[in-house]
Amino acid sequence: MVELSRQWLKVNEPQQLKRVNAVSKLPGQDKPRPRLYTPPKEIQAPPPAASAPIKTTRVMPMSYFAGFSAAVLVCGVLYLWRSFYPVGDPALLLLVVIGLLIWRGTYRRAVARRITWRRAILRRDSWLFDFFQGKLLAHVAGIVAAIAATITLADFALTASLNEGLVALALCLSTGFVLAFFARWATLHTHRDLVLVVAAPLAAGLMGLIGTGLLLSLGWYVETAPAEADAATLVEGIAQAQLVLPPRDHIVAWALGVPRSLETAGWVFAKQSQTFSFSPLGLIFLLLYNALVSFSLTRFVVDTVTSAYEPKDN
Repeated sequence: MVELSRQWLKVNEPQQLKRVNAVSKLPGQDKPRPRLYTPPKEIQAPPPAASAPIKTTRVMPMSYFAGFSAAVLVCGVLYLWRSFYPVGDPALLLLVVIGLLIWRGTYRRAVARRITWRRAILRRDSWLFDFFQGKLLAHVAGIVAAIAATITLADFALTASLNEGLVALALCLSTGFVLAFFARWATLHTHRDLVLVVAAPLAAGLMGLIGTGLLLSLGWYVETAPAEADAATLVEGIAQAQLVLPPRDHIVAWALGVPRSLETAGWVFAKQSQTFSFSPLGLIFLLLYNALVSFSLTRFVVDTVTSAYEPKDN
């Protein structure tokens, strides 16, 4: 009898263990009976948390209308100066407007550039961070640019011919559109405060070179040489050139004689080059004068935009 019981247990023991481990419900129970043995599960690493999306702010692109408006303002101020300065000295207020616009535009770009350098080089907890703000040098750069460009533009507006005036008008309008184009491109690659710091030199430099070539070619091949080019000496030529300007006796009139003397020297040397050997000298002086005029025009346009334009996040 005992042997029969042992044989029965050997045959039926695996089936009994399976039944014990199986999950089953007893009558009257809502929850299943827990297993007597639960095999261990593989330990899995928790899934990585989803990283928050990086928020990128785009700068609102500069409109082409802003560049066009600045060019119209520049041409309008120069035309008013040409019309009213021969009448009386109150027109000198227009030179103040020109100087302030050029000074403010140059100052704002210089400050933005130096602030960027300061943040990249100096620590915020250093006393040098508050000391080197770059405002003094920005003011000096703005004043120098304003004086040089204002005097040059004032002389050019008074003495320019019709063809030179049309070239200047086209140059200012083109500079406004090119500045808007470079500013829209810079918004995709630079920070908001550096949009015009990048775009303004590109537009002014490119259009300044183009304008220099146009004005030099116009004066050399199309326009007739002025009367002072036939002067026997340079002093006589400069004295004759001063008579073209309205007769005034103040510091502005004396300052206007500087660019007028530069152009006159170019024509006198160019005329004398037919006899003497220093022929390139007259062309060099004329190149310097036309480059000064062209870059002053483009600088006036970009500084007018810079003085009023505030980049905004889109």
